[in-house]
Amino acid sequence: MTEEERVSVRKRETAPLSTIQIRNVEPAEDEQPGLRDARLRAHEIDDVICAAIPRTDVDKDLHTVVTKNMIYGPCGELNKISPCMVNGKCSEQYHRACKANTLTGDNGYFRYRRLSTEDGGNSATIHM
Repeated sequence: MTEEERVSVRKRETAPLSTIQIRNVEPAEDEQPGLRDARLRAHEIDDVICAAIPRTDVDKDLHTVVTKNMIYGPCGELNKISPCMVNGKCSEQYHRACKANTLTGDNGYFRYRRLSTEDGGNSATIHM
């Protein structure tokens, strides 16, 4: 893929993000003064972030970019000497299970929706 094609994909994908507006948020009852923040709920995050492999019939170029450059691994049983491996586990918490809805994790980070192929998600075969 040429630099011009990469720029084209990036412009196409970031255009919707420029329309996001920060909304006024009322402080929660338990919130300390001076610590106002915009707390996103799990169902709102799917409007902003998409953690899915694009379909080839919709955007073949984007599918190619994602499958070549944005898929983590291999690590775990497939590659025990990967730099991310610590004490036999991936330090980045991969491989993550499929889930139908975005959830808030115990540590405050979101666990993004990741649909299985049975639920309408896409898969890709990566050749290493």
